[in-house]
Order: sequence, then structure tokens, then C-alpha cells
Amino acid sequence: MGKKISLNDVELKFRFDNLHITVQQVNYGVFHTPITRHRHGKTYYELHLVCGGKGVLISDDEEYPLEKGALYMTGPNVVHEQITDSTSLMEEYCLGFDIKRPKNTPDTEASTALCETHFWIGTDNGECERLFESLSFESLTRRIGFQNNIKNIISSILVLLVRAYTGDAAEYKQSSSVPDDKRAIITDNAFLYDYSSITLASLAQLIGLSERQTQRFLQKQYGKTFSLLKREARLNKAKELLRRGKPIEEAARQTGYEDLRSFKKLINQPEML
Repeated sequence: MGKKISLNDVELKFRFDNLHITVQQVNYGVFHTPITRHRHGKTYYELHLVCGGKGVLISDDEEYPLEKGALYMTGPNVVHEQITDSTSLMEEYCLGFDIKRPKNTPDTEASTALCETHFWIGTDNGECERLFESLSFESLTRRIGFQNNIKNIISSILVLLVRAYTGDAAEYKQSSSVPDDKRAIITDNAFLYDYSSITLASLAQLIGLSERQTQRFLQKQYGKTFSLLKREARLNKAKELLRRGKPIEEAARQTGYEDLRSFKKLINQPEML
């Protein structure tokens, strides 16, 4: 079937963590002539994978030899040109895409790496080429559901890319793509089990929002601020401990109250009896 990719008539938009990705081109080509010096716009990125032949990449006046397996990114405002070897014409897969980075949404390590890496060059271990070959197969056979498969394959290519950028580092931050119903469950459990130690910052990280967004979410979901919800959770736990016969000092300690006098005043309020 060869290496041809035919997707010019297909609209490809998808989410990559908090980012909105729009694929502008994905194709295979053979360089018969050089690609002269040029740069991309402020939101446009191109991933290149050399799959045959050889040539030279010149980026910001630095020369990089290219041969089969070379993998490189040219992002916004990177001046570059590609020169093919006339005795061994360079072959390349190219994935070009725009990135929209919404305001007031927290980034992950992956989305930050993808957005902020405007130039990178390395070597494919064979996985990217295999994925591009799958793109070719899906684009030409167009079996039912091929558009979903295409988006998944491109997303996998981007994951491989950011892993290469970061040295395959582990990602520690919570993904930002948490649905509201999941956020409610996570929040309920946080106040139920971490009532004494939960902070606004730690809750915001758990549910994938900024601290300001978290306060708005709590007001919308519960009609209360973080401080009121935490106070309520701690006092409810204290009430439970006292009903089970625990000494007041132990109830105070377990719920994070250091001032015993203030704690006694709180639990002696009518609504706590």
C-alpha cells in the first residue's frame, strides 16, 4: 500500500490534556528540491520524521544532518530550511497542527512540553514510523470509525514526542480533564477522609482546576466556600467521634483543632448537639 497519507478532506480536531489541537496537514512526501528558509505562525507546529534518504536541516543557522529515523519539531517563529541529498532523495512524514491554549485552564507537564518546545531534534526508535504507517493504512482504507482511529494515532504520536522532550519523565500532576461529576466525587471524598489536612491548593490539584476556579466550583456545587466546607467536615467528624464516646481531647486532636477552648465552644453550639 506504500506510505501515502490521504486526509486533506478530513477535519481533525481533538483535545490533548487542556489543549485544543487542530490538524492542518498530515502527509508523506519526497524532497526533490530544497524547502527554502521559512518560519511558522505563533500557534503552528510541524513534526517531521525522515523515513528514507538523507539531507540537511538548517535551523537558526545551525546545520543538522538528516537520515532515516531523524525526528524533529519546528514550531512557532523557528527559521529553518530543509535540503535534500540529490543522490538519495529525502523522504518524510509531516504532521502540522495548530494549538489553542485556553485561558484559565491548568497545564500538565505534557501540554507545557508540547507548547513550549519550539525546536527539538532527536531520533525515532521505530514507534513513530509504525504509527505513521498506521495513519497511512487508516487514511487509505477508510473503514468504519477510521476518523476516531486517526485522532487516537495522532494523539499517540504527540505523547511519544513529549516523552522524548522530557526524557520519558513521570508525570506527577493531576490531569486537567476531569468532568464535573468526577470533581464532585473527588471533592466529597477529600472532605470526608482528609478533613483535617485538605487545603484549597491540594483540592484544586486533585480536581484539575485553579484555586479561583475551585472556589467557583464549590459555590456552584455546594453553595459554600472552601473554608466553610472544611469547617463543616471537621465538626461533623468531631460530632461522630463524641457520639462514639471518644474524649473531647481526642476528638479535637483527630480533627485538627489545637485550641481546646475554641473547640469546646464550637461543639457546644446548638446545631452540633
